[in-house]
Amino acid sequence: MPETTKKESKPPKNLTLDEDILGLLKDNIKFQIVLRLLINTELSMTELSNLIKRAKATVHRHLKTLINFGVVKVSKQEKVRGSIKAKYYKIADSFYSHFEPEIGTFPLDLMNFNKDQIDLQQKVILLQIYLEFFKKTIKRVDDYLPDIGKIYESNTELYAQELKNSLDSLNVIFLTKKQRDNITTKLDELYSSIIKIKSENQDRDISHKKPYFLGTALLKLDNLFD
Repeated sequence: MPETTKKESKPPKNLTLDEDILGLLKDNIKFQIVLRLLINTELSMTELSNLIKRAKATVHRHLKTLINFGVVKVSKQEKVRGSIKAKYYKIADSFYSHFEPEIGTFPLDLMNFNKDQIDLQQKVILLQIYLEFFKKTIKRVDDYLPDIGKIYESNTELYAQELKNSLDSLNVIFLTKKQRDNITTKLDELYSSIIKIKSENQDRDISHKKPYFLGTALLKLDNLFD
C-alpha cells in the first residue's frame, strides 16, 4: 500500500533557526536522515532509503524539507543510466558551522553567566537539540540490548564482543554533593581538552565520517524530580 504523501513546509519566518531545527529533529525520519549523513558523510537516495528502511518517495520528501532549512545539501550528481542522474547528499556546511562551536561550552557559559553576553533562550534550544540526539541514541541502546541478548544468549564471548563494539563507554554513577563538586572540576578540564582536540587541524575537515557520539550529563535529581 503506497504511503500517504504529505506536503512538507518551508522554514517558518516567525521561528529562529535553532527552533526550526529542533522541530525537524523531533521527527524520526528526518532525525534518521541527519544521523545517517553524520555517520556516513555522503549518501545517495537509494542508500538512505535502504538504511532507514523507508520508501524513496518518503525519503525524498523529508530530504526536501531538510534542504529548505539548510540542514542538508546536494553534494553531487552522477549519471546512472542514460540521462538519469542520482543525487548524493551531505550535511550542509552551515549546519556544522552553526552548531559545532557550541558543543561543550554550555556548562561553562552557565557558570560564567552574563545576561548581556549570553542569549540564554538560544542556549536552551541548542541544549534541546543536543538532547534530541542523546535521547534517541540512548533509546536505541535500550532497544538494542534485549535484541543482542536473544541473538547471542548461547555464546557469551560473542555477546560480550557485540556489546563492546556498540558501547565504547556508558557509565551511570550516583554521587554525593562533595563528590559532585570534585568531579565538576575534572569535567571542566575534560571539556577544555575535548574542545582542543576538536579544533586540531586534522579534525577541521567537516567531510570526515562521524560514527561516534559522546554525550555527558551531570544531573541534579532532586531538582528534576521534586
